Amino acid sequence: MRRAWLPAALMVAQALIFFRYALFVPGYAIPWDLRNLHLPHAYLYADSLAEGHLPLWDPFTYCGRPELANIQAATLYPSMPAVAALGLIFGRDTLLDWLCWNVALHLALAGLGTWALLRALGVSRAAAYFGATTYELCGFFAAHAEHMGAVMVAAWLPVALWCVVRLFSVAQAIRLRSTTYSLLLAAAIALMVLAGLAPLAAVAVAACFGLGLLLKVFAGARWSLIGAIAGAVLGGAALSAAQWWPTYQLTNLSVAQFRTDWLRTGGGVPWRALISLLLPNRYHVFDAELYRQPADVTFMYLYAGMLGLAFAVLGLVLAVREPLCRVFSALAAAGALAMLGDTTPVGRAVLGALPVRVRIGLHPELAGPVLMVSLAVLAGLALHRVAGNNKAAWVLGVAAAVDLIAVSSGRRMNAVKLADEPGVSRAAFDGNPELLARLQRMTGRTQPPSRIDTYHDSDEWASSAPTTRLYTANGEDVMAVYRTMQARLSFTKGERWGAYYQVGDPRSPVLGLMNVRYLLSREPIPEEKLAGGPFREEMLLAGHYVYANRAVLPRFFLVGRVRPAAGMADAVAQLKSAEFDPASEAIVEGAGSLSVEDAAGAVVVREYGLDRLTLDVTAGRPAYLVTSETGYPGWEAWVDGKPRPIYTTDVTFRGMPVPAGRHIVTMRFMPWGVWTAIAASAVCWIIWVVWLALPSRGGTAGFR
Repeated sequence: MRRAWLPAALMVAQALIFFRYALFVPGYAIPWDLRNLHLPHAYLYADSLAEGHLPLWDPFTYCGRPELANIQAATLYPSMPAVAALGLIFGRDTLLDWLCWNVALHLALAGLGTWALLRALGVSRAAAYFGATTYELCGFFAAHAEHMGAVMVAAWLPVALWCVVRLFSVAQAIRLRSTTYSLLLAAAIALMVLAGLAPLAAVAVAACFGLGLLLKVFAGARWSLIGAIAGAVLGGAALSAAQWWPTYQLTNLSVAQFRTDWLRTGGGVPWRALISLLLPNRYHVFDAELYRQPADVTFMYLYAGMLGLAFAVLGLVLAVREPLCRVFSALAAAGALAMLGDTTPVGRAVLGALPVRVRIGLHPELAGPVLMVSLAVLAGLALHRVAGNNKAAWVLGVAAAVDLIAVSSGRRMNAVKLADEPGVSRAAFDGNPELLARLQRMTGRTQPPSRIDTYHDSDEWASSAPTTRLYTANGEDVMAVYRTMQARLSFTKGERWGAYYQVGDPRSPVLGLMNVRYLLSREPIPEEKLAGGPFREEMLLAGHYVYANRAVLPRFFLVGRVRPAAGMADAVAQLKSAEFDPASEAIVEGAGSLSVEDAAGAVVVREYGLDRLTLDVTAGRPAYLVTSETGYPGWEAWVDGKPRPIYTTDVTFRGMPVPAGRHIVTMRFMPWGVWTAIAASAVCWIIWVVWLALPSRGGTAGFR
């Protein structure tokens, strides 16, 4: 038992030691995107669980946006509801801690998966531990700790490759097919999709096919292996349909569809990043004030350890006569070439030849894990060839772990003092614990609370809205709804693919339409920008100039005139028109005209939940109900319990005609396509469990 559990215990322990600051030292956490991207999603998940449902809609950001469809939220990945539930049990202030634990435990999974892969290749326990440590603590995980989706997908990559190797070894040894490993591979692929980083999941699938082809070329595998991998990929797609179907819909309705406007061929890591395999701080990735490279710092760090790299090179040498070394040498080369992307002539030609619909979903720089796991396998194979399972091999494994932890752990990419960069998501922002509470009180004078926006301030106000509970008309997400961003371009300048724009013209009446009551800025807004507009400076609050909007409109109100629009382009043109008065008229697509002299009436909000609302509407005569709530497929409405259509209003919002008199208007987000996809995936998982439980003829034959 000790021999069986020792490597697993070591890999779990060294993952916890690697993240010791974030896990065990108060005041530390994994920085950047873990707080600014993943933490808000976790807060929204916890809020949704508290209401008893999945997080389908985020009402805090962009005047509302789809949540489950946003693949980065990883809503259906198994560990995310666990994180949210722990946040509910121990308090939402602990959510960041549980996210850090989620990252650390996936590091352990990466090590365990690589261990299983090397053992399936016939490598000794000691050599397998050495190779597993090389991947588990490699530079990719050290640098990408903030990118939780990348960590989770990369952790499953060696598991998927293990399934491919087992498919091959069983077929070679017994001459029979085994469905067990096909089913496990399908599950691994599904989990990689659910983990929230589809480009890396696509890279992992490509690596599985690549490994199968290389086993065919160098180890005599049958073509049936490629067929089994293809079947597993289809199975994984069926198991993960609940995520990729709504994500596909959102991609086509978001700015993500225009990614190639600014990234013509696909991107890639500069070749200089390969130097960090040997010289970790060659380009000052540990020193923010000295870093000068154009690429993101997280892609410039690939350190594999001195021992790991040395034995990986030995594995490359052994490739001359060892078939397995040839297989993983070729896979490492393919991973490196893919990672470099359009920085090489070959990569530029390949990416340029791909259809735009394919290119927009690719991130070549994310191929790094394929290179790193291949190097780790080569290192394990070489150590097995040299030292087998003796004590020296175990000592080398521990030495490799010490080297990687000493060099990579506790760096600015994976550990930061919260006091050094508090951000708006912490109550102690700028040393003023009253800041958030004051803003929450100011916006909370209405029900639901009014929104904020920024003129020249931190982007965290937009990205952290579910955390701060400050509703905002802005956001910072690569999957921002396209119509929302088109509406924002009425008061700022930018490109159609942009996902984050601060206010450029505070005089625009569209800000009032969006229910923006307060505008924040780190510096005074020039008087010429305010002249003739509704915003006036109200106070200086903890270094932020707060401007109040005297012409802010309610979230829900009635108008007596409808301007028909032929489509989005026509609606955008009318929204930008100086003659448009959002307080008295609405731009509506797909509805008839409505004009009355007096649209007097009242709208009282009876309920405003995360994905539902109830209004008490009283109108003296037929009128049009305008909301500042983002429209999206799946929103449905009822008037006095009877279904009524929702129309696209003022480019991006929801609206509908209401008859004279008093009525109860209900709106709920009920995306039947999403629920259908969830039901289909659930059925596939049930079939998967039943099929896996059936007796298998595949056995557990070894590789050799």
